[in-house]
Amino acid sequence: MKAVKRALVGCLICAMCLWGAVSLTATATGTLYFTSINDNLLDLTSNTMPAWIGGSLYVPYTVFDRNNSAGVYLGISATYNQSTGILVFYGTIEQALVFDLNQNLIYNGVTGESFSGSGVLRNGVPYVPVGLVCRFFGLTYSYIGMEQGYLVRIKNDAVVLSDAKFIDAATDLMNRRVREYNQANQSTTNQTTKPPTSQTEEPEEQPETVSEKEAYLGVLCGQGESLTNILDVLSQQQVYGIFFIPAQGLEQPELIFRILGSGHTIGLYADGSTAKESLQQLRKAADWLAQQAYSQTVMVSVPKGQEQAVEAEGYLCWSQEAAITEEIASNSSVSRILNTLSGKGNTVYFSIQPSQQVATLLPNLLIQMKTQHYTFHLPLETNL
Repeated sequence: MKAVKRALVGCLICAMCLWGAVSLTATATGTLYFTSINDNLLDLTSNTMPAWIGGSLYVPYTVFDRNNSAGVYLGISATYNQSTGILVFYGTIEQALVFDLNQNLIYNGVTGESFSGSGVLRNGVPYVPVGLVCRFFGLTYSYIGMEQGYLVRIKNDAVVLSDAKFIDAATDLMNRRVREYNQANQSTTNQTTKPPTSQTEEPEEQPETVSEKEAYLGVLCGQGESLTNILDVLSQQQVYGIFFIPAQGLEQPELIFRILGSGHTIGLYADGSTAKESLQQLRKAADWLAQQAYSQTVMVSVPKGQEQAVEAEGYLCWSQEAAITEEIASNSSVSRILNTLSGKGNTVYFSIQPSQQVATLLPNLLIQMKTQHYTFHLPLETNL
């Protein structure tokens, strides 16, 4: 009889342990927080989920950036300098919201107005208060409880679905994301491999492919030239480039915010007769950029023959293979310019000097390049 009791007790303990293990597996991930931008649901990972911090709702800064995982542009771009701890959001008009993570400050980069709160680092990623960023840039957001967890939905005027209709439409996708998230957080010790098969598989016939070409665009900003038309054209064509700022800065300083807010990158421009003179110009341009837009860059454009001396000072030089000046735009056809670019191989770096003639020619040139299978890439430090 005692043996039977001991067996029953043992079974009961085993059952309780099993129940506890199942319960732990089901709740180990905690509450799930989804994020959507307009009508697009972002990926669900522990590094991208919103979080409550100090009673306020925070999201990773990348949610607002033009390069967010949903591919939705909210009219905002972000730059983060890890060494200085400065995170800046730029709007397409004269707007800059600055987070100084080292000093726990938030302020308007244009007016100097301060805001309460601070940015927070989580796993090395800056998180920002969603309400503050939305108010600053004229966005709205919703915080909604659901069966799967909670949804943080950031919206601008391009949103189509109401919150209720969006949740209804995205339910299946959310359930799949939950399964994927739980599977990714489970132990991988019991992974199985597919046994080899002895059957000989016939190779699939590959469709004929078209050779893709890559294009990188630089804009050499000089004094006395309006960049507005060039920015309008690039916005219409959804092409992004690097804008090189001269030592004296821009004639219209407020355009720096539109350049950065539209998702373009920034470089420095010098045309000194010697490398020493160009380096002095680059330092002046860097000072202007830091004071005007709280931004830094090591990407530069300098005259040929000076690259080695300039790069020895820590800069990365833009190596253009063609330049479209006002004179070329006035005297050359699009087809002729396109033939010149095509002769540079499958990857081409080319620059333009803003002028009315260039702005008139540029739309047709970009369209023709796309029809000839050019893909435009944003110039970055990693692809110069």
